Amino acid sequence: MKENWDDLRFFLAVARQELPMKAAAELGVSYVTVLRRISALEDRLKTKLFDRHPTGYTLTPEGVTLRQSSERMEDTVRTFSASLKTANEQSGNPLPVSCGDGIGLSVIMRYLPAYRTAHPNVDLELRVDQLIPAISRREPRICFRPMRTTTPPGPNLARDRVGEIGFGVYASAEYLDRKGTPETPADLSSHDLLGGDESLRYVDYATWFGDNFGPKSVIIQTNSMSAILRAARSGLGLARLPHLMIEEKDFLVRVLPDFGTGVTELWILTPVKLARRSDVRSFIDHIVDSASRDEAWFMGR
Repeated sequence: MKENWDDLRFFLAVARQELPMKAAAELGVSYVTVLRRISALEDRLKTKLFDRHPTGYTLTPEGVTLRQSSERMEDTVRTFSASLKTANEQSGNPLPVSCGDGIGLSVIMRYLPAYRTAHPNVDLELRVDQLIPAISRREPRICFRPMRTTTPPGPNLARDRVGEIGFGVYASAEYLDRKGTPETPADLSSHDLLGGDESLRYVDYATWFGDNFGPKSVIIQTNSMSAILRAARSGLGLARLPHLMIEEKDFLVRVLPDFGTGVTELWILTPVKLARRSDVRSFIDHIVDSASRDEAWFMGR
């Protein structure tokens, strides 16, 4: 019998669920697609695999035999995949990761401990770039990059969306005691503002004060998001920062909660060839899955 695994996947889903509608939901396809694939399989085998009833599908004797053979094949595929994953994890090749020193680094460090617990044999080679994380064919890396959805990602790149990042205006309590708390956006003209220089324009939230109030309003311009955070923590001025970069130990106070808001998106861009590695895929899936359950942290709620 020469049937491909995709055919048998549809067959097993119906055999286990006993209802094509449930099988369609499991497979992420339409009900009609499931019916068509099962009918086509039966036609090719010239064998009836299911008895159709109003309450569901039951296997014929031939269907029972095919299910047993298919499940043995499924076990073989799973065993091979698990051994391949273990081999990759034990290969000694670290995961090559690249990120900026702001959002990307914060996200990686939040979810990395749990990943290391589950995959103790996987090491990371983490490159933190002050500028936009580079995507190089010569040195392929898993690249964490904040960007708009409409930003062209470049050719031959796998894209994984991590989530939306919210922002706010923050200052230290010491600064607010000294300079006063702004009550309206107009009050910012009498305050010291902190922001990124032109090299951080790819993360436009970093240059937001300069863009909206003029570059002369920004008393410190830097190429580092961490430096902006440290400057705000040191009482040097107001900074527009991603909520997820703020920790309790920073003792920063959010001001003007209805001003300076907005979102950007964090994406993981990976050269397609690198993204095929099972350990790379496992790492990316862990980040994306963890972030999907952590919206409050991303949005500062």
